[in-house]
Amino acid sequence: KNDQPKLLINAGEAATKLESFDEAISFYEQISDEQMPEAAIARWAVGEVHLHRRYMSQAISSFIKSIQLDANQVNARNRLIYLLNLAGRRWEAIPHLFELLRQDQCTVQQLLYLGNTSKAIENEKELKAFLTAFPEDRMPLLGLAKIRMRAGEFKDANEYLVELLEQQPDLVEAHVQLGKLLL
Repeated sequence: KNDQPKLLINAGEAATKLESFDEAISFYEQISDEQMPEAAIARWAVGEVHLHRRYMSQAISSFIKSIQLDANQVNARNRLIYLLNLAGRRWEAIPHLFELLRQDQCTVQQLLYLGNTSKAIENEKELKAFLTAFPEDRMPLLGLAKIRMRAGEFKDANEYLVELLEQQPDLVEAHVQLGKLLL
């Protein structure tokens, strides 16, 4: 019984290498939150699978769960920072950047993010790749809306934000951007 979480981690890793992603997630999800430290590792691993498949919202959620279970999950925190920045949710990444700094795990790039929190991180090609891979997840539209706003393409930005808010009405950053756009 004590070895079960480790065995499930190994099975998940093997399934991932074989690109049996649903099976990998199934193995990882059999590990309960109480089975630490494997639970935090499993949530991070699920996030990695979602990221590989370009399921942005699911990856973000999995990385957050990993960090909630173990604040020292540097890999999950790094990936979360990357996705939040890519999606245009820079303000949400700041506490995670400070935590990496506190843990002495911050990279030079991350220090630059902290030094200029208002600088946009734009990667339209990657955002579109997320939308193409998993069109049901509209989260990448936030990053694309911000790019369109900076380009003065307000009609497209508005459409992206309205569509995103239909799917995720509680997403504060999308409301903020829509408010800025309407001003």
